Amino acid sequence: MHLHPETQKNISNIISTFDKEFGLQNIYLEGAYGQVDTSWLANIKDKDKKEETINSIFATGALTGAEYYSAMSNKPTIIKGLESQVPYLNNLKRFGDILYAQGEITKVFNSIESNVRDLKSLYFNRKQNKIEELSKRYISGDLEAKKYFILLSKYADSLGVDLNKYENISLYIELLRLGRQIDYEKSTKESQLLILKLKELLPYGAYKMILDSTSDFSDIDRLYTYLVRLSRKNNIDLSVNFPELTKFFNYYRVERKNKSDGHAKRRAKYSLCL
Repeated sequence: MHLHPETQKNISNIISTFDKEFGLQNIYLEGAYGQVDTSWLANIKDKDKKEETINSIFATGALTGAEYYSAMSNKPTIIKGLESQVPYLNNLKRFGDILYAQGEITKVFNSIESNVRDLKSLYFNRKQNKIEELSKRYISGDLEAKKYFILLSKYADSLGVDLNKYENISLYIELLRLGRQIDYEKSTKESQLLILKLKELLPYGAYKMILDSTSDFSDIDRLYTYLVRLSRKNNIDLSVNFPELTKFFNYYRVERKNKSDGHAKRRAKYSLCL
């Protein structure tokens, strides 16, 4: 994205909006140190040549959105670099050394890959080869996550691999399993019925507080907490009276664990419409 002109143009537009609204004194830019001076572009006198030159360089990805805005708005000294000079230059030199050694590094990697292929041909069985094929398809985007993790679970089980030792994967598979059990249309209707029931039981002030703090029931995190807590407090058996909503809450509880623990590889993409 650092070299993507459209993305950087959007950044320039955002900076322009903030500058017009609030009047920016400085723009702080990563990947640079000290004063970033764009006067070599901003000071081009011919307006048409200036725009043509800046846009031409910008299209190559050589200018950031901040630098583009600085030059086009005639504010050549508005950008300050965030980096410390010495470690920045040391890292830049290190990066240059890596590029210089890229040919030798590639030879080493190619040798390793060749050795790995030979070992696989000797020791991999059919199931292990199948898992590797699935992984390659998943990484390339040819296989969706749901199908990949379900198949991975089956092969791991047949090979005697305990997925519970791999918390990221096991939690995600559990989310897939719980998600398949939910009728989302029914759970949405049941959530609306539960909210109406609580509205009858709660004082108006308490109900209004929930309404405001959950942004009209759109904040799922807070709404989940309130509904579970108030249901217990008012002796409402969710599993009996609201079975589909209970399934969703079980699903969401696992999803929240993924979020809070930072273990899940992906967050689930289901949502409850209220």
